[in-house]
Amino acid sequence: MILDVEVSAEEAGLEALGLLADRFPDVVSAELRRAMRDGGISLNGGPCTPGQHLALGDRVVVSDELTRIELAALPGFSVVYDSPTLLACIKPAGVAVEADRGDGGLRFKSAILHFLKRAKRHARPRVVHRIDKGTSGLVLVALS
Repeated sequence: MILDVEVSAEEAGLEALGLLADRFPDVVSAELRRAMRDGGISLNGGPCTPGQHLALGDRVVVSDELTRIELAALPGFSVVYDSPTLLACIKPAGVAVEADRGDGGLRFKSAILHFLKRAKRHARPRVVHRIDKGTSGLVLVALS
């Protein structure tokens, strides 16, 4: 078991995905959703869904099956603008902005998390817009 937590008063009302994103900042949201879908995360002994609101005293259990994506540099990825609240990143062609189900290839969000981790910054990045997988270009990422 990786995590067995009882929801506190401060965490009550959060969505399950939000709580887990805070607890596992190096794991992209798509992997957390996959773990929920595959039964690797449970709420009060039953299934857990990303949008499920948590109540005081709920138990969230994350099993050993939760696999972390290896955070790594992405060839062709670069950050051309960096502020405390916004990144402007070059996305290379052939990489999806949002990971597809079953997509085992290189991931754009993983590259962003890798950049932030190397810079010793803690943020939960949110992509502001998308561009096609086959297109390279500038993508804005909100950090707050």
